[in-house]
Amino acid sequence: PPLAEIISDPVEDNEGSVVSFAWFAFDPEGGPLTYTWDWGDGNTDSGLLPPGPPPPPASHVYGDNDAYVVTLTVRDADGFGTTRTTSATILNVAPSWVTPPAGATLTVSDPASVSFDFTDPGFLDTWEASIDWGDGSPVDLFPLPGTGAHTVGAHIYAAAGVYTASVSVIDDDGGSVTSHVEFTVNGDVTPPVITPVLTGTLGNDDWWVSDVDVSWTIEDPESPWVITDGCAELTVTDDGASFTFSCTAESLGGSATEEVTFKRDATAPDFSFLGNAGTYDISEQVTIGCDASDALSGLGPVDCPDIDAPAYTFGLGTTVFSGSAEDVAGNLTTADGSFEVTVSTDGLCAVVEAVVSHRGVANSLCAKVRAADKARNAGARNGPLGAFVNEVLAQSGKKVPADAAPLLVAFAEALMW
Repeated sequence: PPLAEIISDPVEDNEGSVVSFAWFAFDPEGGPLTYTWDWGDGNTDSGLLPPGPPPPPASHVYGDNDAYVVTLTVRDADGFGTTRTTSATILNVAPSWVTPPAGATLTVSDPASVSFDFTDPGFLDTWEASIDWGDGSPVDLFPLPGTGAHTVGAHIYAAAGVYTASVSVIDDDGGSVTSHVEFTVNGDVTPPVITPVLTGTLGNDDWWVSDVDVSWTIEDPESPWVITDGCAELTVTDDGASFTFSCTAESLGGSATEEVTFKRDATAPDFSFLGNAGTYDISEQVTIGCDASDALSGLGPVDCPDIDAPAYTFGLGTTVFSGSAEDVAGNLTTADGSFEVTVSTDGLCAVVEAVVSHRGVANSLCAKVRAADKARNAGARNGPLGAFVNEVLAQSGKKVPADAAPLLVAFAEALMW
């Protein structure tokens, strides 16, 4: 069989501590070994031990106090085994505070509770909280599901006074930690009533669209009150998605805190037109859109002209358009724009070719426009243009669309000297 020994003496240590045992094992035949540590608490560690130097110490953490028998079993490849035992005496450690409990000021109608945070290296222990409220009532016991933060109790003091309560956390082995806290109970059952007052212009979706004045009213008819924090009167002139202010006041009935949170957007959205060239020949395409943005409350309705049409369809002269953008808060930006439509001989010919599908008529009309373009005086220019007008009127509703004829006549007349 293999040779094996636990070198370390039996250990005594606290629960939650790491206990270690030095050991060695080897096979006289030079083969590999398997080993198992049975720690006596239901946990085991197993592994393969190849030939070579001594293994590192075996370690374990016990979660509860007790006297444990520790067993090492080593086996060779043929199944022959050697067993060695030692002992681990694990001592209980009492709980300790991470955050001890604290007292409070209450009224006779308020339930008293205790908050604390504790730790215990014995992670397999069980615990309960014990509270003697200091008013002669029975001691309350509260099972605790584990270490960490807890709030327990809902005790009602029957009369005003100052009471010293004893708060303990006890583990299942009797270890404990205790603190004494003071509860001040008064007969005023009504803390101050605090009301925030906001003054300004309220827009849409709870957004304020003007300067906002913040003030407070504080009332307590049962006892005098004092401000203990905040409650400043101020004016908010900046935009922001969230402003929070608070007011805390206390009386014999206790302390009260009120917060007011609001948002302010008094800035209108950005709005502009896109693509406006200002002046267009009748042969050009007019494409005008818009751009709108709002950095805070976001865009609401946007009225964009979205113009996309041939310039000749607007007629000669100035065309006025408008647009607007409103943000979610209700701030509105409006804008006006305009563009000018002009006529040229080349442009008129291009429009003729676009609206007159009959090539013969279109060529005839364009020939007259080109003749007028070459003229050096009014008579020479206006003659072909007059002929252009006569031909358009003669072909209106025939080879020239009836709705286009008036536009073509107006364009030709505008070119006359």
